[in-house]
Amino acid sequence: MAGKYCMMPRALILESELFLMTECWNTLAMDRHLNDDATYLDVRGLRCPLPLLKAKKALTELNAGEVLKVSATDPGSQRDFQAYMDHSSHSMLDSWQVDDVYWYLIKRGD
Repeated sequence: MAGKYCMMPRALILESELFLMTECWNTLAMDRHLNDDATYLDVRGLRCPLPLLKAKKALTELNAGEVLKVSATDPGSQRDFQAYMDHSSHSMLDSWQVDDVYWYLIKRGD
């Protein structure tokens, strides 16, 4: 058989198959809330404090109960978003990380 192999416990997986499995997993992780009626905000590439400022502005444009889905690459956004949620009427429904992208699902409060 041609190609590189990765030895896994109880399995022999082609490197290309492992890549496809990883890509599939990453897609599922990124799209885990794909069917939401969420408004999407992409702040990847922006540094503190811009991701949070843009998210705050986007939240003001939503009605109470609506959801904002944010993608960011600034590691400090984790701390910033959580601190903001702790002191606002909004709630963090979920947060997760895929590679270097941080995802936030925020429900607008009253």
